Amino acid sequence: MTIRARLTLIYATAAVITLVLAGTVVWWQLRTALRSSLDSALQTRAASVLTALENQGQGGIQENDTSTPPGVFVAIFDDLGHMVDSTAGAPKGLPSPQSGVRAQDVTI
Repeated sequence: MTIRARLTLIYATAAVITLVLAGTVVWWQLRTALRSSLDSALQTRAASVLTALENQGQGGIQENDTSTPPGVFVAIFDDLGHMVDSTAGAPKGLPSPQSGVRAQDVTI
């Protein structure tokens, strides 16, 4: 193998490794930022629903709430797993939370 072929192979390999590493870092940062943003939106929404429930439903789950990002919805289930109330964005026929899903007990 000539020196030109060896150098081409070495530089091509270095370029591929650099691109893979840079792509991985960008992907990781984007994933972290999106997850953090979603967690923040969900915590804010859960806090507002909890406040409404603590105030005996005054305000309730507001159907026209535009502060909630698309794809985020609220569904409230009773002890038997039946949906009691939900926002307009909740899917129809949503199953009750399974074991292992984090739930917060609310006393009204």
